[in-house]
Amino acid sequence: MASRVPIKWKLGERQKLEILLREGNTISNISKIMDLSFYNINLEIKRGLSEEAYTKSKKALYSHKLAIVNEMKEVLGNEQFEYIKEYIDEY
Repeated sequence: MASRVPIKWKLGERQKLEILLREGNTISNISKIMDLSFYNINLEIKRGLSEEAYTKSKKALYSHKLAIVNEMKEVLGNEQFEYIKEYIDEY
């Protein structure tokens, strides 16, 4: 089982997590299925939920697309993310 060091999620892993959450699996069960730590699963779930959904513990609303967007914001910062988004929208 992985440690408390955050991992880099791949698209397929995020999609699998989304399916497992929608099926009603617990984080503990997902941790065993995906062979990832509870810590990393929980961090990723938080990344893929709105603040309200996370606060209300609505894990089945996890979106792998939102998780990717939020990870990009974490890495680039909001200002650069918005700049890139504007550039993409122009084309």
